[in-house]
Amino acid sequence: MIISHFADAFEEFNSCAAGKGVSLQSYGRVYMRHGKPYLGPAHFKAIGESWANHQDVRAAFSSQPPLQGGLYAGAAGEANLGFIAASKADAAIVFDINAAQRLFWQDFLKTLAASPTAPDLARNMQDFAPDFYYRLRDCFSSAAKVKNRPLPGVQSPDPKDHPISPREQRARDAVMAKHFPGLLDKKRQEYKTIYPEDGGKFYSPLRAMTYDDFKSWFAIRAGQDNTVSLCNDIDLDWMRNPALYTHLHEMAKARAIATATLDVMDTDGCATIGRILDNTLPGQRIRTLYMSNIGYFLQTGEGASYDFTKRKIGKSDWAQACENLRPLMEPQGSVLRFDKARGQGAKDGYAPSFKANNPETMHLPHPLEIGGLIPDSA
Repeated sequence: MIISHFADAFEEFNSCAAGKGVSLQSYGRVYMRHGKPYLGPAHFKAIGESWANHQDVRAAFSSQPPLQGGLYAGAAGEANLGFIAASKADAAIVFDINAAQRLFWQDFLKTLAASPTAPDLARNMQDFAPDFYYRLRDCFSSAAKVKNRPLPGVQSPDPKDHPISPREQRARDAVMAKHFPGLLDKKRQEYKTIYPEDGGKFYSPLRAMTYDDFKSWFAIRAGQDNTVSLCNDIDLDWMRNPALYTHLHEMAKARAIATATLDVMDTDGCATIGRILDNTLPGQRIRTLYMSNIGYFLQTGEGASYDFTKRKIGKSDWAQACENLRPLMEPQGSVLRFDKARGQGAKDGYAPSFKANNPETMHLPHPLEIGGLIPDSA
C-alpha cells in the first residue's frame, strides 16, 4: 500500500546542516569538499552498469512476492525507477551525495506526478533538461529565494521574471562552468557555460547526456520515436509497462518518494534518517537498498584510490559505510550493488554484487555470498 506524504518528513532533513561536512545553502543541504560545495551533473541513465543485469533484478522482483513492498532506498539515477516499480514499493527514498541529484529528483517527481501516462511524461520531458539548467543557475544566485517561489515547471522560465545584473550573470556562469564540467563545447573542446538555446547537441546538467539525448530517451520508450530499437523486456520496463508506470505515477502523486542529499559515510546523517523513519514509520526499515557503484569507490583494492567526490579512500571507509547503513535496513533486507565499472551485459562476465540476509536470494547470473551489509573484507 502506497504511503502518502512520506516525502514530507524529509523536507526538514534537506533544509538542515545535520551531518559531517554539511553546509546549508539557499538550495538546501550540500556536502563540502575542499572548502567548497560538492556539486556535479545529476545522474539519469546508468553509467558503467549492465542493463541486462538491471533487467534480471527487475524480473526477480516481479516474480518473487516476498521481495516486494516495503520501503525502498537507492542512489543515483533512473535505475531506481525500474526497481521501485518492479518491487511495488510502498514508499521510497532516492538519495545521493550530490545536491544537484536531489534538485533533479524534486523536479522530476513533480513532473511524473503531473503525467498520468508514459506518453504524457515523454511530452513533458521535452523541455525538462533546459528548465533544469535554469533551475540550477537560479540556485547559484546569492539573491535567489528558492524556498519562497514555486519550482519551474515544464515551460522554460521567462528571463524577464528573473532580472539579474551582468556581474551576477558572470558569477552564475562561472559556477556552472566550474561545477558542471559536462557542459562542454564539443566543437571547440573547451569547458564553458553552454546555454540550452545554444543547441540540443551540447551536454546538459544530466551526466553524459546532451539536451537531445534526454528528450530522445523518453520519446523512444513512449513509442514516439521508432528510429531506435530497445533490447530490454517491455514487461519489465517502467516506461513501456502501463502497470509499472501507474505505480510510479501514483507514488509521485501521493508524495511517497522522498529525496535526500546523503553521504553514506556520514554517520550523523544516516542516524538522522533512522530517526525520521522511527517517527514516520515506527518499526519499519528499508527492505531493498540499491547502492549503485558506491561500493566500488569506497573499497581500497577495488581499483579506486578516491571516491566520487575526489576524497581519498581509507581502509575502513567501506566498513564504516556498512555500519552506518545496517541500522536502516530490515534484518532480512536486500542490498544491490553494481561495483565494477565495466561490462555491458551478462555474457562478458559482468557480475553485480547482490547480497541478502536470507538464503532465497534473487536469481542473478552470478549471485554472490549471503551477507547483507557485511563488508567484503570481513
